[in-house]
This record gives sequence, C-alpha cells and structure tokens, in this order.
Amino acid sequence: MIVESPERWRVIEKDVQRYLMPRFPFAIYYRMLSDHVRILVIKHHSRHPNYGRGRR
Repeated sequence: MIVESPERWRVIEKDVQRYLMPRFPFAIYYRMLSDHVRILVIKHHSRHPNYGRGRR
C-alpha cells in the first residue's frame, strides 16, 4: 500500500509520514527517498507517543 502511493499518507514531521494499518493497531512511520521508501518505526498504538523518535 505504501509503495504504490507513498505521498498519499499524512506528514507527521518534515519528511516523516505515517500510515495507519486498517485492520491492526499499528502505525508505520516512513520516509520517502529518491528511489525507495525507508521504514523508520512500526509502532503499536498503545505505546508512548514518543516511542521511536530517536530512530528518525
């Protein structure tokens, strides 16, 4: 889904976007690069809101 249209999903920070999985309580945070998509964090919704920020 992300690879098909990566620009479709919500921008969270400057170049970090978030995809909410429709059937599972997870969000995928990713960054679009020139030739691919880099997944930064896969986060469960019950985690602390700042979980994974150091990886960005």
